[in-house]
Amino acid sequence: MSTPGWYPDPAGMPNRLRYWDGRAWTTKVTDNASSASAAEGGADGPSSKRWIWAAVAGAVVLALVVVLVVWNPFKPGNIAGPVPTYSPTGSAWNESETPTPTPTPTPSEPSPSITKLRCDQEGPVRSVGVNMAGTRLAVGPLSMPVPAGWDGPASRTFVRYGEGAYGYTKVLEVHGRETWSNTMVLGPTNFAEEVSLETQARTIIACLASTDVLTHYKAPDKLDLKKVTITGHTAVQADAGYSWNHSNLDTKGSLVRVVVVDTSDGPYFFFGEATKERADMIAVLNKLSAGLAVS
Repeated sequence: MSTPGWYPDPAGMPNRLRYWDGRAWTTKVTDNASSASAAEGGADGPSSKRWIWAAVAGAVVLALVVVLVVWNPFKPGNIAGPVPTYSPTGSAWNESETPTPTPTPTPSEPSPSITKLRCDQEGPVRSVGVNMAGTRLAVGPLSMPVPAGWDGPASRTFVRYGEGAYGYTKVLEVHGRETWSNTMVLGPTNFAEEVSLETQARTIIACLASTDVLTHYKAPDKLDLKKVTITGHTAVQADAGYSWNHSNLDTKGSLVRVVVVDTSDGPYFFFGEATKERADMIAVLNKLSAGLAVS
């Protein structure tokens, strides 16, 4: 036998095969014919060498796979610092839901052009105490100096939203005839709704044209408003200037001042009017408004 391979054992052992290397019997034996067929060629044959190289190659491939999994030179390195997180700025869209309309913001202070400046929103006129003590006139908790030489005190109901007022009047004579009168009054306001001091001052000014004795007043030439303090109480002062040209009037306009002050008894106001070409009347207006006090 010149061909290497597995052959029946010459020793006569049943079902045993012994390997012939082409020159002599070897010590390799097997009792499994299939194992003998797979191992054909032996340790020194070509098939045995191919199997060894295949095993080595497989081990190398397996080692490479393990290295790449454990230490991957191609994966990105760690970035220094915290990893940013993100959250959506709005809720997810849901077509089954009806979008809620954005509410229209309610203004905290109404515009002077809307209902707060109407002249027909008066509430009941409050009855308050009137006290003439020395050189001061007090109506409720608000008082002012008494203007010397003026007529009063008496009820003065011509100021819209201030029909409970008391005060003084000065009739002016020009060329020997009475042509105009100036008035200084104070009292409680009587707005039907609770509105700000500024709105009350604006409204009293705006409604002068609707009064019986001030029919020449239309829109003022100017209107200045500022916050003031009356003996520690918050107040708003409105100064309005008026001009007109009327053949029956010797005066060409007036200065009007309204001061609305917050008291423990509710809002009170001062109203003063001075013919603008009469410096003495303007001086009285300034003196009385500067002398206001809350008790």
